[in-house]
Amino acid sequence: MSHPARTARVAVVVSAANYDACLDFYRQYAVLQILWQDVDRGIAVFGGQLGERSLTLLRERDGKAPGLHHVGLEVADAEDLANSIVVARRSGIETFAETRQNGRHSICIRDPDGTALQFYAGADLPFDVLSGAGDDELPYLV
Repeated sequence: MSHPARTARVAVVVSAANYDACLDFYRQYAVLQILWQDVDRGIAVFGGQLGERSLTLLRERDGKAPGLHHVGLEVADAEDLANSIVVARRSGIETFAETRQNGRHSICIRDPDGTALQFYAGADLPFDVLSGAGDDELPYLV
């Protein structure tokens, strides 16, 4: 895959029973602010002092058990990502959750332990695009 510029974000599924407590915890103790939230679908995007999206909380539902959903790795540019996808697929690495919207391209692979790694290039999507995204696609767009 690509040579990531940085580990940029993480998405975590939290239990429905503890979702509100987790929102409070990350605001109070991790001192993160909610940048965007969809209360009905149980998703909140947090950022720190720089205002960048860094943590997404997803309320447990539809078979998504609590735990790590995926880690986001930002790559240099779309060309690097596209070349890496070709190499990965030729090497037999399974890819999933590929998204392309508004100049942003992302794709996921799993490490040997099953952790989802999302490689992406392009600018963050505007929050209004997130509001219109489908439930399965939304966690990979934030």
